[in-house]
Amino acid sequence: MANGSENLGGLVREHRGWDVGDASAGDLLAADAGLWARGRARHRAWSGDGLFRALYNLFEPLVEVLRPIPGPAYLPLLVLFVGIGHEMKVVLIFLASLFPIVLNTYSGVRSIDRVQFDTARTLGLTTLQTFRELVIPAASPQILTGMRISLAISLILAILGEMIVSNDGLGYFVLLSQRTFKVPEMYAGIFTLAIFGYALNRVFLVIEATLVRWHHESSGRI
Repeated sequence: MANGSENLGGLVREHRGWDVGDASAGDLLAADAGLWARGRARHRAWSGDGLFRALYNLFEPLVEVLRPIPGPAYLPLLVLFVGIGHEMKVVLIFLASLFPIVLNTYSGVRSIDRVQFDTARTLGLTTLQTFRELVIPAASPQILTGMRISLAISLILAILGEMIVSNDGLGYFVLLSQRTFKVPEMYAGIFTLAIFGYALNRVFLVIEATLVRWHHESSGRI
């Protein structure tokens, strides 16, 4: 048992950075893509740009078709085209995390009063300035909600990827322990994953409270 605990401790120290790093990288990439696409399409549509409205109408059905596909269903394609390294996990997490962030960002941007966009245009703000000064602050509560949802998905898929197509990491350790009937080590790995998930969520809540403190104050949460 002592050797199992020592092995688990070594494995945690060796691989926890990759799990958290893969999940964070995929989640942040999805957040950037979702925010840029939705904010730009919404602003251009209100500015009367028919091209961007047409592009929005073109890609909206594609998003709705791809959104119900479970993240693990992408694994065979990613293994074929990306490989089985950490890049595969990042791409998998990106694809699965994109849609919750996109939908929450879309809801947040749509909730912005059109008068605010008209005011920004009257003041002569460029698209980039409007995006930075208006869209991001106003939609940030919903964007962060989507990112929090995607954070849990990211951790799940990072572990799942290790279980299916990897030979390292905590997911692989838990699966290997189960297959070799090392029950204490298996439960230790599961407990470690639970601690990781809880810690990531608490860190994210602290960041969220700092970034949108004004929103919490206006809604009476503080």
